[in-house]
Amino acid sequence: MKRLERDKTVAKWTKNHGITIQYVTEAGNVRGYRPDFLLERIDGAKELHEIKGGQYLNNLDTIRKHEAAKSWCRKRGMCFTVVTK
Repeated sequence: MKRLERDKTVAKWTKNHGITIQYVTEAGNVRGYRPDFLLERIDGAKELHEIKGGQYLNNLDTIRKHEAAKSWCRKRGMCFTVVTK
């Protein structure tokens, strides 16, 4: 959140965006995924950001979530970004 507040290219951001993206787990279960942040840049571009520890990036269900989010964003002209430390 501090990073978003300091970023001069971010016009506004929220955690309370109400977006849930469906994805299918490795076990075949349908789940809902809520990205951490929705933000809007000063140029009007909208993005979803997910905060994720690097140790989880190769987890198959994490990969599936992120692929679903990328697809969801592409269909809406948005970007999906994973932020790690």
